[in-house]
Amino acid sequence: MKETLHRQIKLLLEWDTAMKKILHRQIKLLILILLPILIVTSCYRATNAPVRFYGLVLDEDGNPLSGVRIPAVVRGRTILAYLLPIPALIGFDRTVHRKTNSKGRFHIKGYYGDMLMIDGLVKNGYEYKRDVSLINFDAIWDKSKMPDPNAPIVYRMRKIGETTFVLDGQARDISASFNTDDSQDNTAYFDITGPFRLRAEEIKTMRRGRDHTVCDLRVTGQWEESESRWAVTFAPGTANGGIQILNQMLYMAPETGYKPEVTFYLYMREDKRRDCIYLKESPNEPFCPEMRGIERRSDDRYYIYLKSRDSELYSRIALLSDRIQFNRKQLVLKWMKVTTNPFAGQRSLDMRQNIPSELKIALRNEIQQTFRKDPNAIITPPDWLR
Repeated sequence: MKETLHRQIKLLLEWDTAMKKILHRQIKLLILILLPILIVTSCYRATNAPVRFYGLVLDEDGNPLSGVRIPAVVRGRTILAYLLPIPALIGFDRTVHRKTNSKGRFHIKGYYGDMLMIDGLVKNGYEYKRDVSLINFDAIWDKSKMPDPNAPIVYRMRKIGETTFVLDGQARDISASFNTDDSQDNTAYFDITGPFRLRAEEIKTMRRGRDHTVCDLRVTGQWEESESRWAVTFAPGTANGGIQILNQMLYMAPETGYKPEVTFYLYMREDKRRDCIYLKESPNEPFCPEMRGIERRSDDRYYIYLKSRDSELYSRIALLSDRIQFNRKQLVLKWMKVTTNPFAGQRSLDMRQNIPSELKIALRNEIQQTFRKDPNAIITPPDWLR
């Protein structure tokens, strides 16, 4: 009896020892599996930032749009980005999908990354044409620029069908440059139906009241040495005109909100690592938070909405921040894209698709010739555009 009991106890101890060995092996195996995952996850979170993004989708009239599908990609850097010479290729992408609620709002959070890409908006009957939106979440980001529920990033969609013929295209891009050592005229004058920069003799004729040319837009660049900044003022060239600058591309020019002029302030940073772009209506007023460019990014966009002439022509001028080049001696505003509705009082700035190229060329030439004869001519759209 005792021998049987001893044998059972021995077998039990041997089984316990064997189970402990198996358990130890499983724990080691589990550690070997989980430890790299834990290290990679910790490194990934250490090299990225928590994504918290809030957005609002509106139509062209400012009404919230519900049920808008938002495909987005959260891109993060892996630890390999610091070990290989091409870090941009060593990333991790995660696709997420969101949909706006009844108030047109959506949010993306709960992820880690250094870049968020909103790759278009989708809703039946509406269209979104803006390029891919990039929101950087870098180790040196400024938290004041991060979206929050009370100040979401606003996107606008256009209802399909409300289009017209507009004057646009690469040939209509305009540019302006200013020098601090230029003691003469530091203002550039533009005719937006050409468009072209007015020559000196045309400016003199315009100032004498001749009707064969007109200035729609005046751009003035002034270096302010005491503040180490450029002051760039945009103003309409006609007395009854108006101007405003937004950071959203609208399909319809705003109906209200136009001012006699608006000013950019371009600051030279002391550390010389990054330039600063601010929009203020006067040097004594606070910064407009939605237009604040503390660290200029290549995807920053400024849209100048212009109302000019007696016939009320509406235009949109796109100015990309990466095409603003300046130092203490020179300022260059390169290739501002101009889109103009040539029809009196109409605010649509979206080109109707599928217009034959021959018809576009003929209509453009006819409109421009009419304006050369009378800059304040009232042109109405042809029947096929109504």
